[in-house]
Amino acid sequence: MLLAGTRLSAMAAEQVAFMRKWMADHIHDSAAVLWKPLLVTVFGWSARSNGYTVAARDAYFRTVHDAVTSAWAGSACAGGLF
Repeated sequence: MLLAGTRLSAMAAEQVAFMRKWMADHIHDSAAVLWKPLLVTVFGWSARSNGYTVAARDAYFRTVHDAVTSAWAGSACAGGLF
């Protein structure tokens, strides 16, 4: 979850929205289509990206981590390598 007060540019907000949908879609497809566990290992946010700040990066990583940990119970998400 992005912290209140974390300012994101429009592009950064789009990137976070894309990541959330990507995570949800792949967790679902892992279980429903592939019948295989999902392990999230490589993700990031380039320091050269528009809207990049350390606070925004940390919030982005927290959002990915929260998506992984909330999906552990009863889903195909097997874990994340952070």
